[in-house]
Amino acid sequence: MRYVIFTLLLLASLEAFSQEKNIRLGLQFSGENISGDGFLATRESALNTNIARDEFNFSTGLTANFLTNSSFSFQTGLLYSKKDITTYEYCVSCFAYYGQVNQRALFLSYVPIPKEINQRFLSIPFLVRFEDRGAKLAPIFEAGIYNNFLLSDNDFEETKSAFMEAAAGLGLSYRLNKQMRVEFKYSYRQSITSIFESPVQSWSNDDSDPNKLKTQSFQLGLNYLLK
Repeated sequence: MRYVIFTLLLLASLEAFSQEKNIRLGLQFSGENISGDGFLATRESALNTNIARDEFNFSTGLTANFLTNSSFSFQTGLLYSKKDITTYEYCVSCFAYYGQVNQRALFLSYVPIPKEINQRFLSIPFLVRFEDRGAKLAPIFEAGIYNNFLLSDNDFEETKSAFMEAAAGLGLSYRLNKQMRVEFKYSYRQSITSIFESPVQSWSNDDSDPNKLKTQSFQLGLNYLLK
């Protein structure tokens, strides 16, 4: 709920800000390389879930850039985000103890069965941008946060309804005419809140954590200035 309230407050602030400013609307596509593997200590006593991020992911949607009289601006948007994962069930303690063990868990440890989880999110960024809009070819610097709201996850039941990421990016924009610009950017994001409900299963020699989501993306956008 706090993510929803925070997002609504930021949207209300941008709405008030936009009353006296120009707005640049855009389309954006982003190919994304996401890392952050690890184990979850799931509710089944003998089994743990291994989260593997080995799928091609992307985001696409609409952006709105609220311009000021300087080179700084504020950007938000509505992005449909694919963050698919593959899960495997393991019994991480089956070989650590003697005696009778769960036979299904032992089998899964030898022959893990992959299951693709199709995670879909609505991503709402709030970014501060620097861009010399008067130049034909201009560098872009931006930083801010992404709010991600879960749309579906194949009834995985481990994904939280929302999480946040810190973001920073740089790139170039090229002016096509007085009202249109095309841009290409590299962006790095890292989660700053947990993503899954179950606690992380970790060991002393392993610092992997599926809640530490890291995203490297290349973004292509086309923007149109509203008068």
